[in-house]
Amino acid sequence: MARLPFACVIGDLSLIRALGRRRIPVAVITADPRSSATLSRYCSTVVATPSFVEDPESATVALVAWARKQADPPVVFYQGDHDLLAMSRYRRRLTPYIRCVLPPANLVEDLVDKLRFAALAERLALPVPPTHSLRRGASFEPDARRWDSFPCVLKPAMRTHWFGSALQSGSDRHHPEGFAHRKPRGDGTSPAALGHARN
Repeated sequence: MARLPFACVIGDLSLIRALGRRRIPVAVITADPRSSATLSRYCSTVVATPSFVEDPESATVALVAWARKQADPPVVFYQGDHDLLAMSRYRRRLTPYIRCVLPPANLVEDLVDKLRFAALAERLALPVPPTHSLRRGASFEPDARRWDSFPCVLKPAMRTHWFGSALQSGSDRHHPEGFAHRKPRGDGTSPAALGHARN
């Protein structure tokens, strides 16, 4: 029986197990070769790359360098927003060496960025909660206090460094005093999305 091409997983154990249990050889793509994903019995090989969050271009270069050495183009399974963005933004560089299912580039950008998605939803009249954009800086608190639809969710437009952040810990609030003082940290320009959370 011919050997199947590698399934390259940029993701967690749930995806690795799902593929491995079907006897598909799995290559774990990771910036941390000691992560729990690399310890799975279904992990056939580890491909060390820079972080797809911190340095997506270099991560893509490393992936291509490994994929070029394979007998058959590996199939990439991405799981996170930044993995998807890297695959989409560097798709021309990747296409000769890997196989991957991707939506059109503009649609990827619209779906990953919450503010772009809000604009898309408005154009297409999608049934989604209303969204209001907030800018970091002096205007953040007064703009937040003018919001009067509760409960609501406060999130950054992009998920970079979102998990474990101070903003995440106060993202779900039922009244203005609960989140208006939680100014996102950063360069002062990145927007946040404030939306009504439907029950």
